Amino acid sequence: MSSFILVVIACITLFIGHIPFAIPDLSIAHGMACIGKLAFPIFAFLVANNYLSNKSNFSKCLTRLIVFALMAQIFSTLLFFGKIKVLYFNIFFTLALGLLALRFIDKLQNRFIAFLIVGIISILAEVLNFDYGAVGILLIVSFSLSNIKPTFRTLLQIALFVALYLEKLYRYIPTLDNIRYLLFQMMFSIIGLLFPVLYRSDKDKKNKYTKLIFYCFYPLHFILLCAVKLIA
Repeated sequence: MSSFILVVIACITLFIGHIPFAIPDLSIAHGMACIGKLAFPIFAFLVANNYLSNKSNFSKCLTRLIVFALMAQIFSTLLFFGKIKVLYFNIFFTLALGLLALRFIDKLQNRFIAFLIVGIISILAEVLNFDYGAVGILLIVSFSLSNIKPTFRTLLQIALFVALYLEKLYRYIPTLDNIRYLLFQMMFSIIGLLFPVLYRSDKDKKNKYTKLIFYCFYPLHFILLCAVKLIA
């Protein structure tokens, strides 16, 4: 499975997952929201893999993530919360912060200091309400851990999602419907981890379009869904 295919899958599933925020009365809204959870593990893998395969491109990648995150911020906040003045940072900010964490791990010779900084970055993401918070940062970092067995890495990633949804359950009213809904979201997030496993390095011509789709889709789909929400 090429990076192009992974990007297409991530974009489609993310779009499906965000439709209920624009049209909340859909009978299958919960199912669509769960499908959207497939996307973030793919995005996290793509950012980590892109950094590991082309470290010299770090500055350009970080700049693009921040620029497109800023472009999407107002529309993502309007879509999710219906107002702008909310302490929330969208997924592209999380990806940018995760990429920065990878850079510290790569450049700092002292492993303890490097991972201490990663811990601080993760806490920052949690406190400032970055989408996926500390789990998002640690998931991106986990995809860069090439010195551990794939099975252990997958178990670590599953544990991160379990922690994420246990924390969400703590904030929700623990009704049977809410528990079932969060369990399905967690299941789809874990299923999303299968797609990076299927990745195979690719050099086809479609690669030149992959980054364009990856960056442009994110703000554009928020603009479209905000327009739908306005007229729905």
